Formats: sequence, structure tokens, C-alpha cells
Amino acid sequence: MIASTASLIGVAIGAGLSYFSVRFQQRAAEKADVRRHAVARAEARRAEQLAALDKFLWAAQQAERVGVDRYQNGLQGDDLRHRGDQAMDHVWISEKMIMVLCSTGLHEAALSYAWGLQDTVFGSFGDGNCWDYWQPRREGFLAAMRTELEALQTA
Repeated sequence: MIASTASLIGVAIGAGLSYFSVRFQQRAAEKADVRRHAVARAEARRAEQLAALDKFLWAAQQAERVGVDRYQNGLQGDDLRHRGDQAMDHVWISEKMIMVLCSTGLHEAALSYAWGLQDTVFGSFGDGNCWDYWQPRREGFLAAMRTELEALQTA
């Protein structure tokens, strides 16, 4: 009787340990899966942000060309106006993606740069060197972008 009771207790203890072992492994696997998904989401978010920033920089470059053509090269006319409209449409669309995907600080820097571009593309900034007009805005945007990308890399 004692031998059968001891055997039954041994089986119960073994089954209990097996259950807790399997449960522990399941929880560990679930936690690892949650971490993998979080890393994948963060990487996807970073890729979206990089794409939005790349589009904004591309659009800003197009707008700068129009501004240079207007102020440094003295071009005028419908073709320049059409190029300016297209360039600024791209700037404003990509600025909105920065607003959605990036920090408020980066968005504010992009917005300031976009307004500076618009001033030169549509001729409302007056006379002077458009490069000098853009420089503090562009540098502010690039510094904010660098800060944001560094923060994403360490996160």
C-alpha cells in the first residue's frame, strides 16, 4: 500500500512538474514573440519615417531649384510657375507625412523649412540670396532629423 501510494505521489509530482515546465516554456515563447513583433513594428516605423524624410528632402531639392532659377538665374514665366506649383505640392504632401510619422519637433522644423521654400518659390521673400535665407531653416531641419534618427536607432 505504501509503495503504491508513493508511486502515485511520484506520478502526481512528475505530472505537476511537467505541466509547470511546459507552461513556463510557453510563456517564455510568448514573451519572445511579443518582443519580436515589437522590434518588427519599430523597424517598419523607422522605414516609414526614413521614406517620408527622403521624399521631403527630394521635394525640397526641387523647390530649391525653382527658387534658384527665380532669384539667382532671373527666370520668370508660366513654366517657372508650373514647376514651382509642382515642387511645392510635393513639399507640402511630404511635410504632412512627417507630421503623421515623426515627432512634433521634427515636424516643426520641416514646416519652417517648407515655408521658407514657399517664400522663395513664389517670390515673396524679397531680394537677396535665397541660399542665405534657406540655410538656417535647412540646418534646423537636418539637425532635428539627425536627432530623431539617432533616437530611433537607440530605441
